[in-house]
Amino acid sequence: NHNASSPWTFRVGILNPQYQFPASPSIQAMNPPDDQTLTNGNDSDDQQDQLDTRAYLHELSYKYTAYSYATVVEFTQEDGHVGLPRSIANALLDPKRRRKDDLTQIPKTRTRDPAAHNTTAMETDKDMDIHEDTYADADEEKTPGHLAWGAFDIPNTPIEVSMVTLPKGNTCELVPTMCAIKAGFHSLKDIKLVLEQSLVRTRATLSVGDVVHTWHRGVKYDLTVSKVTPDDFDAVSCINTDITVDIGANQEYEEQLKNNAESMANPTPSQGHKLTSETSVGSGATGYKLSDYRPTNSAPASIEKIPVDQLKPEPPASQKAGICIAQIRSNNGTARRRFDVHHATLADLFDFASTLTTLSNFQLVTRFPRRTFQSSKTTLEDAGITVGQEMFMLEEC
Repeated sequence: NHNASSPWTFRVGILNPQYQFPASPSIQAMNPPDDQTLTNGNDSDDQQDQLDTRAYLHELSYKYTAYSYATVVEFTQEDGHVGLPRSIANALLDPKRRRKDDLTQIPKTRTRDPAAHNTTAMETDKDMDIHEDTYADADEEKTPGHLAWGAFDIPNTPIEVSMVTLPKGNTCELVPTMCAIKAGFHSLKDIKLVLEQSLVRTRATLSVGDVVHTWHRGVKYDLTVSKVTPDDFDAVSCINTDITVDIGANQEYEEQLKNNAESMANPTPSQGHKLTSETSVGSGATGYKLSDYRPTNSAPASIEKIPVDQLKPEPPASQKAGICIAQIRSNNGTARRRFDVHHATLADLFDFASTLTTLSNFQLVTRFPRRTFQSSKTTLEDAGITVGQEMFMLEEC
C-alpha cells in the first residue's frame, strides 16, 4: 500500500536467528477479537490502535537484534548490491539500540576506503620491499566502501531490508552528548534554527536513539534523538516537512550540576572550607561556622572592580588542555578570555566580568539550560564549567 508519491523508506535490520513468532510478552498476551468486539463500533479504535502499535514495536525488538530506518541516498551500487551508509551501520552496531537483555555479539567487518586504497596502491609501487598483490589480497576480505565515508565498520551478517511508510515528523527532541557539552554546545547561538534547517537538508528519517551530528567552526557536536512526534513508531520521515527541534537535558550532566550544587551548599573540610565547631543557641547541639564560604542561595556580595592589568593571567597560548574560552556579554559589549578550568575560580571569572560593567552587584548566567553563577573560590571545573567555549550573560542582581 505504498504511496507512489512518497519517498522510498526502508526498515534495515539484523534478524535474530533465534526468533520465532510470537516472541514478545505483549503479543503473547493478546487475544484474537471476538464477535462482540468486532461489532462494538469505533469508540475505542484509536486507543486499541495505539496498544496494537506498541505491541508491534515490542515484537520487532525480538525479531531484530538491531534495526533502523533509511531512504535511498543514491543509485551507485552494482546490480544486486545495496550499500549501507556509515550512519546506518553505526546504528545497527550500537549496543544502546538493543533490548537490555539482548547480549548478542554482532560480527562486523571493515569496509575498504576507495581513496585510501588508491593512495596506498601508488605508495606500494614505489616500495620494492612490498609485493604488488599485498593490498589486493587484503581487499578481497573487505566490502567496498564509499568515498563520502571512507573506511568504517559494518555488520558482517545478513541484513533484511523492508519497505515501510513512516509519518512525517512534526517535532523532535535532541539531547547533547557529554562530549558535545564539554566542547561548549550550550554556548552556541541559534542552535535550534541551525538544527531544524540541517535536519530537513541532511536527514531522510529520524528514529529514537539516532545520533545527529552538527558542526560549528570545525567542532563536531553529537546529539541523541530522545523523542519524535508523531511517536507511533518512534521514527518519522524528514522529507517534505518542517520539524521543530527541542533541546533536551542530558541527565548525566544535570546530575553533575546537582552534585556540584550540593557540594557547594554543604561543604566538607576536604573541599577547602574552614569549619569551626561552635555551640549553637538552644538545646546545646553543635553547629559549624563557615568562615569563608557563602551558600549559593544567599544574597550576592558586592563585586569589587579591579584594573585589567591585575586580572589573573591567561594560560600560555601553547596550553590546549583544560582551557575554557569564556565569553561574557553585557550592555557595554562582549569580551572573551581564556581560563584553565582546573585552577581558575569563579572569583577570577567575576573579576574579568567586572571590567565590562559599572554594576557592583551582578551574577553570570548561561542559556540552554539556564544556570546561575555567583562569585566564589570554587574552581570553574567544580562549578560545572567545562573545557571548550562558554557564553555568559551579565545580569544585575
